[in-house]
Amino acid sequence: MKDSQGSLAKALVTSRNSPLPCPPTNRGQSTIESSFDRVKSSDIRQSNDAQLEMAIADFFHCENIADRVVESTRFKYMLKQARLVGSEFRPPTRKKIGGKKYFLFFVCLVL
Repeated sequence: MKDSQGSLAKALVTSRNSPLPCPPTNRGQSTIESSFDRVKSSDIRQSNDAQLEMAIADFFHCENIADRVVESTRFKYMLKQARLVGSEFRPPTRKKIGGKKYFLFFVCLVL
């Protein structure tokens, strides 16, 4: 019986000393590379946001549009819709906006 306990103990000890190391566990901690990627994308997003703010301010001031328009629900709706289109979108021409189609649409919305 002592021999069987001794061999069992030896097997247990040798199984604990595995030749392959255990992979490191990630306990909610991110890698350095992923942290840099997040910071980089955050910096790019902040830069893009600042550029858009400046473009909006430049447009409003150069076209003599009242500053309070940026707080209107229509302007906010327009920006929300602009996020959904791709890079191939082209703004409508002045003739298209001034045409009957848009006028009728506007009249239907108001009434």
